Amino acid sequence: MGNQKSKCPFCEVVETIYNEPNEDSTDNDRVLSYNDKYAIFPDKHPAAKHHYLVVPRKHINNPKTLEGEEYAKMVEEMYGFGKQYLESLDTAELATDARYGFHFPPFISIEHLHLHVICPASSMNFTHTNLFRENTWYFLSPPHLAEVIRQKGSRV
Repeated sequence: MGNQKSKCPFCEVVETIYNEPNEDSTDNDRVLSYNDKYAIFPDKHPAAKHHYLVVPRKHINNPKTLEGEEYAKMVEEMYGFGKQYLESLDTAELATDARYGFHFPPFISIEHLHLHVICPASSMNFTHTNLFRENTWYFLSPPHLAEVIRQKGSRV
């Protein structure tokens, strides 16, 4: 399990919080904001002018593995953290034209839970609009995912 963490690209980005930048660092390897639980950094393949990923600093595989109240609250906290970061940028478009969501397998390129924060959503091209279409079987908004997780955790 320890080796899996060292191979995770998102865990490697999160680890940069503790390191000085080096000449090989790129803007996509830069953590923009973090707290004790989450970090946010730019997506390497942005779908819009502002496209960020919010990740737990602790490695968690993907949304399909989550169940119960603890993880539902984590999803809501990640959403709040991403929304707060967008609002800190103080751009009018960010308040009204943002999309937030989690991909479900097999539409996950990296097995580390991550929330997409995309803005302006209206600027996405056809491919990205479909790839990040809210509340489909492959891309869920944070409130919808939190509800799915709660329902999974309440099954007997």
